[in-house]
Order: sequence, then C-alpha cells, then structure tokens
Amino acid sequence: MALPNATAGQNPLDWAYGLFLCRGDVFTAACSDCVAAGKQDILQRCPNQQVSAIWYNQCVLQYSNRSIFSAMKQSPNRSFYSSGNVTTPTRFIQLLGETMNDVATRASDGVSGKKVAMAEVKITSLQKLYGLAQCTPDLTVSDCRSCLQFLMANLPQGKQGWISLTPSCNMGYELHPFYDTAAQGAPMPPPPDAVTGPTDRGRGF
Repeated sequence: MALPNATAGQNPLDWAYGLFLCRGDVFTAACSDCVAAGKQDILQRCPNQQVSAIWYNQCVLQYSNRSIFSAMKQSPNRSFYSSGNVTTPTRFIQLLGETMNDVATRASDGVSGKKVAMAEVKITSLQKLYGLAQCTPDLTVSDCRSCLQFLMANLPQGKQGWISLTPSCNMGYELHPFYDTAAQGAPMPPPPDAVTGPTDRGRGF
C-alpha cells in the first residue's frame, strides 16, 4: 500500500510530522471530508501544542514535532461505554472475548494490508454482536497486537457497547452496526494540503 506524504521546507529542526487514519470501512470521499475538517479543527483546538491527536467517528489525526511513523503509541487514550447492560452477561462476555480476540488477531496479521478486521456474530436468533479492530498499517504485527491487547485489557464486562482509542490503534463493539457491514474500505485519499508552518510531513492510511 502506498503511503502519501508531503514535505515543505528544508530544515529538519522545523519538521512537523502528521498522520491520519480513516476507519476501515470508510470510502475515499468520506475519509477526505473527515481529514479536511479535522485538519482545521486540530489547529484551532491545539494551536500551540507540539504533539496532538484528535478522534472522530470516521478518522483520527495526529501530529508531532518528532517522527510518529512506524511507532506504536498507546497514549493519549480514550474509552467510551454504552450505558445499557446486556441481559445475559455470562454468555455475552464469553462471546465478546472470543470475537474481540478474533478481530485483534486478524487486524494484526493485516492480510489486506490495512490492518483492520470486522466481525458480525449471532448472540441469539434476534441479536448480533458487531466488533472492529484497527491499527495504523505502518505498525509491525507485534506492535499492532500489543496495541490492541492494551485496549482489550479494559474490555468492559456486560456493557452493550464500547470503543477504545489510541493514536496507533482502536477497537470497539456494539449490538448494532456501527460501521458499513457491506464495505471493506476504499483506496485512501491523498494527504490534505500542508498546514501553515516551515515544514509539514503527512501520511495517511
């Protein structure tokens, strides 16, 4: 998979490194829109920061004054939970653990080159569990697995939904589709135009 990047300026001391990752089911147009909006938002919210990350439903953006490519980062991290509890926790917890282990393993292996995996599993005849795990494709298999295992250590017990985010990986589950179950993603868009500053290096997945 080609990784687009952009560079302006010559002095390495002034370089800024940027990276974005769109959710694995998101197509090019929606990914481009998310990244374009995020590029402006992150500069407004974090105008004087040397290191920053911002998450949206469809993408995550981050930048740093040091190289962040092929480097696994577990911090900062955020987790969000659904308020409701499942009605059959014992069976659900077992199935949830199996499902999230499965998507974590398949995402780490990265057979598609995107390091993303989704699962749709029957809980009952009327209810399904939807799970997703994703890493930035520049991570090694072991780094991706470590990042996802870090998130799985906080897997909730009996909640109807959960999503956990770091700059390098994310995973989550719901009892309803929270991604496009028919989509496998699309070619990534080119990186957004360089932000103001002496140098900008961007990479997108």
